[in-house]
Amino acid sequence: MNQNNKNRKATPFIVPENYFEEFHAKLMQQLPEKKHAPTIKQIAIQKIKQYSAAASIVFMMIVGSTLIHQYATERNEALLSEKEDNELIETLFDNYQLDDYNIYCYLTSADQNY
Repeated sequence: MNQNNKNRKATPFIVPENYFEEFHAKLMQQLPEKKHAPTIKQIAIQKIKQYSAAASIVFMMIVGSTLIHQYATERNEALLSEKEDNELIETLFDNYQLDDYNIYCYLTSADQNY
């Protein structure tokens, strides 16, 4: 007994009873659960999702650029047609004597062609 009192004075810290028996169980409860490695099927599904997303982006870019190019081409053709019509009207004004009625007839017949 005397020996225990000397040891207690030398080391004031006391280990609770059953501390080491319960230590492992308490430690395992506090640890987060281990994440499982993905299976081959899950990896394959992720790859398919990535490739399909990339393919859809490329498809949308191709379709978008095609539509933009087609719109620009139609717009340029319309501007050229309008420019040709304006040049024709200027030529008519410069070379012919026109009255309002002739201009009206020309403009209304031009609208009917479209």
